[in-house]
Amino acid sequence: MKTHTQEDRLARELNKTAEKNYAELDRKLKDRFHNLNHKISLAIKQAEKSRGGRGENGEQLNRILGQMDLSLKHLEELEGRIKGTDNKKEDDSTSLSLFQKFRQEKPVRKYIRKIRMIGTAEEVDDFGYDPVFWDLVEPIFEFFYKKYWRITAIGIKNIPYSGPALLVSNHSGMLPYDGAMISIAVLKEHPANRKARFLAEDFVSRWPVMAPFVAKWGMPRACPENAERLLRQGELVGVFPEGLKGIGKEFRYRYRVQRFGRGGTIRLLVRTRAPAIPVAVVGAEEIHLIIARADFLSRFTGIPITPIPASLLPLPTKWTIQFGEPIHYDQYTEKDLDDDILINQLNEELRARVQGMILEGLKKRRSIFFG
Repeated sequence: MKTHTQEDRLARELNKTAEKNYAELDRKLKDRFHNLNHKISLAIKQAEKSRGGRGENGEQLNRILGQMDLSLKHLEELEGRIKGTDNKKEDDSTSLSLFQKFRQEKPVRKYIRKIRMIGTAEEVDDFGYDPVFWDLVEPIFEFFYKKYWRITAIGIKNIPYSGPALLVSNHSGMLPYDGAMISIAVLKEHPANRKARFLAEDFVSRWPVMAPFVAKWGMPRACPENAERLLRQGELVGVFPEGLKGIGKEFRYRYRVQRFGRGGTIRLLVRTRAPAIPVAVVGAEEIHLIIARADFLSRFTGIPITPIPASLLPLPTKWTIQFGEPIHYDQYTEKDLDDDILINQLNEELRARVQGMILEGLKKRRSIFFG
């Protein structure tokens, strides 16, 4: 029969054996962890080098991400083993401290954040413009600009080389294709390669699908405060005074410029002393043949208007974007902003200028698809 002394000696031997086994497990896990950590670091560095690449670089990035996923799975398996050991030995401080140490040293979250940042800039401006994301989507916009819609830009030098200016354009297309194409025209065709910041409709900023992408493209929510702030910073800003009335026009009403709101554009120009650049887009109003509207669906979709197009895919029409001569409003002061009759008159004159440019472009056009 075992005595208490023998039981104590046996317990001490078991404790020593357990401590030795835990120390060995600790050493092996640390070695395995550091090896995985090194592999992950190399994968991240290679991914960051290939972040802006395309073609072969894109395939290389996929292989790197696959290796990263495999390493993370191994790391999760080790974590599960430690958790299982911890559950069996709840009172064992050695196992608990090992698990805590592993949790503290494991940089998985940091690397996951780095993976998610691929294709995203570390810093964006106050309105969410992401230059890295723009570099990724710019080739897509450029394809539509040069190959699909074969856009011709006229009068691009009417845009000032620097300083604030407001691009005032007609609106169509059901989605903001025209804003993206005007931005590409200014960026690629203008000698100063300026970046035009078009304002997006309110419903876009509330639409979960489009809002993040539109913000990354550099299109802030359409409101006087955002427009004035950008202009005072010397930016080139684009607006669609027609608003939702422009993108919801049925096909039979195409190229009929709708009312320019209540004069908010004119008040903005007077306050900021920025010139207005009238813009006429011909060709965009046929890409979606809107045959009717189902606005009763607005309460379900969250979109104020619901146009019904004959085709969901935009048609490959031939576009022309014409930039008119600048219109200055320096002769008006803050006191004139209270004169509603004057503001409405100037507002209508600006709308008529854009409408006249559109009619001029339509007269020169021989074909919808070939210009």
